[in-house]
This record gives sequence, C-alpha cells and structure tokens, in this order.
Amino acid sequence: MKWPIQFSQVLKIKDKTLLIIVTDSRHYGPEAFLLNAVDYILKPFNYERFLQGVHKAAKKLLLPRLGRPYIFIPGDKKGVKIKIVNTDIRYIKAYANYIKIVTESKQYMTYISLSEVLELLCDHSFVRVHKSYIINMHKVSVIDPVSVCLECGMIIPIGNVFKESFLKRVAGSTK
Repeated sequence: MKWPIQFSQVLKIKDKTLLIIVTDSRHYGPEAFLLNAVDYILKPFNYERFLQGVHKAAKKLLLPRLGRPYIFIPGDKKGVKIKIVNTDIRYIKAYANYIKIVTESKQYMTYISLSEVLELLCDHSFVRVHKSYIINMHKVSVIDPVSVCLECGMIIPIGNVFKESFLKRVAGSTK
C-alpha cells in the first residue's frame, strides 16, 4: 500500500513537528509507529476522539518546556550520568568538542554540545549570549552593551550574533 505522502518528506520534518495521522485505512499503522506519530486516528471519528489526539500532542509539546529542576550529563565513564541542579549552574562554556559547566561548588567537563545542553535545560533562565557561552540569568549582576558580569565576578562576552535578541530579552524583562 502506498502512502498518500512521501515517507522521505515526513522524515525531514518529524523532529520539528508532532504528527497525528488521520486516515481511513488501518494499513498505515506500522509506518505511523516508525514516524513516532503522537496518535493514529481512524475515520470516521468523533470530536472526543479528535480531542484525545490533540491532548496527547499538547502534553508532548508542553512537558519538555516545563523543564526539570536538574539535568543529567554524560560522566567520565561509559554509562555514567551526573546530576546537576539547574539553579546551581552559573554558566556553561564551550570548548572544541566539550563543554564546561560551572556551578556554585564545582566544574564539570563533558562531551556534549552547547545547543544540546541548552535543550536539556528547558529553562528560560538559561540564555545563549555568545557562540561559546550560556548564562543563568539568575546569576547575572550587571549587563553592559558588550558583556555580562555574573555575581561570582566572571565576565562573559556578548557575541554580535546573539546581542540583539539578548538585549531585547533583557529590555522586555524590565518593563
């Protein structure tokens, strides 16, 4: 049986989009499973069944954004994960293939990208201000047009690429 849309097209968007497949055929179930579809609704369906699918999608969409008060990062040994409490993080700095997470009491080096750790944090308190830095806004004491000074005294540069959006965000929080 042939899909009404190309499988390759769906694969391109599946990481950015939540799929609810609505069809009159039971034959697409295995493909829906492979695409990580949120729900598979067979026609005909009623309003309650449709809402059930929408609620499943809403949960998947909202839960990661609520965030957790901690993250787990890869440890030194294979399979080891280290728990770090979000509120303890001062800033995160990228090095070639590693990042350094600086907390109130310790520093952690781990093999993960800045964008991956920012996604893990799922917390609006963390902002990327430079290609090599993420800061915890709760740890900021002074912001000037080119840098951010943290409560611990560390001065973090604001990169040109991130400057406009960061300064707009700061301006928006002071209104």
